[in-house]
Order: sequence, then structure tokens, then C-alpha cells
Amino acid sequence: MDILVVDDETSVCECVAEKIEREVASSSYGPFTVVPLFRLSDIGDYFRNPPYPRLVILDLDLGVTRGIATLECFRDIVSRAVPQDSKVDTTVAIFSGTDFLSPTSFEILQRAVGEFGVRGIIPKNGKIARMLVGLERLLAGEDFVPIELVRLLASPSSPSEKCSKAPNGLTPREYEIAELVAEGLEDKVVAKRLGLQPGTVRQNVSRILQKFSVDNRTQLAREFMAQRTGNSSL
Repeated sequence: MDILVVDDETSVCECVAEKIEREVASSSYGPFTVVPLFRLSDIGDYFRNPPYPRLVILDLDLGVTRGIATLECFRDIVSRAVPQDSKVDTTVAIFSGTDFLSPTSFEILQRAVGEFGVRGIIPKNGKIARMLVGLERLLAGEDFVPIELVRLLASPSSPSEKCSKAPNGLTPREYEIAELVAEGLEDKVVAKRLGLQPGTVRQNVSRILQKFSVDNRTQLAREFMAQRTGNSSL
């Protein structure tokens, strides 16, 4: 059975497909043939007759379609291609550079999981090793969602609600970083925890310090915790 990688960025699509072919397709979950596709319309050819693809890794932003529209188009193409009364148990994973911690994108994530049965979220800007772990879990029949998104999905508040309640106008991402910094974690630990680059964390910390009008991480931790408990000195 096939693994399909759908991405209109040709070089990215081919690179990811090659990496999966080398690292995953020959594992205990294989063998698989990994097929790079650059147009969503080409996917119908792989659903006309069984066996159907085991896994589809789908970029949400394909130029003509974006976000939920891509999932709707994918669903329509598959439903038209599959013979009547045939059962399709293909696992679908989102492969995207979208920051799902932003309020708008988080709503897309919720719909993707709830309405379209997406079982995996694989960030484009994440490490290759992390992506391969996610793919192995998906091929084993498990779900894979980065831990920071698991926390948000399990939270009663959406990122937009958190953002409105966050001290000093922090974005959801900044709030999460500030929370970890307040726990005394170093940038490289925060980066590893959230799947970010250390440089990205440093940039966010600088903005957070400015928003709190403090000079260092110790002052930030004190003020962040104080504002959460309603005892801020600012």
C-alpha cells in the first residue's frame, strides 16, 4: 500500500517523500511505496481501486485551496473516485507550516480533527526526527499531535479566549513560552518542549520582556505569576 505526500512545493514534497522512503517505508510497518504528488487533483487515481493508500500526508495550503477548503476538496475527490459501497480506512495527516497556536488556525485544527477525521498533525517547521516518530505512530494505528496542541485541544479555552485573558496582551505562543520561562526553564529546554528553534524562543522572550516592561527573566517570572494570581505590582 502507498503513502501519498501531497504538497505543491515540489522540492519539499520530493525531499519529504524521499526521507520517508528511506527511514519509514522499510520499517516493520512497511514495505510501502511513497508517492509525491504536487496537485490535489491527482489523488483520485489512487482511490479508484483497492488497496487504497495507507496514509495521506496533506499540505493544507495548496495554492488554489487553503485550510478547510483543501480538506473539503480532498474529501470530494476521494468520494467521487471510490467505487460505491467500498470502505476506505486511509489515515490522513496534515503537513503544514501553519501556526496552529494562533486563534484562527486553531479553529481550522479543531474542524480538521472533528469534522474530517484527521489523525495526525505534522508541522513543516519541526525536526525531521519528530516527523518520523509521528509517521511511525500513525502507521501503527495511533494518533499523532504535537504536545503543545494536545494541551490546547484538551483545554476548555480556545487560543482566542486565552489570548484575551493573557496578561499584557501576550499571544497564545508568547503566553506558553512565558509560562515555561516563569518555571525557570532555559531557552533551549523551552524550545525542545515546544518543538521550536532556540532562536525563535529567544526572540519571543525579548518581546515578552518588553510587554511586561521588565529587564530580565527573574523579574518576568515574578510579574507573570503575580498577574496570574491578581497580585501584580504593575
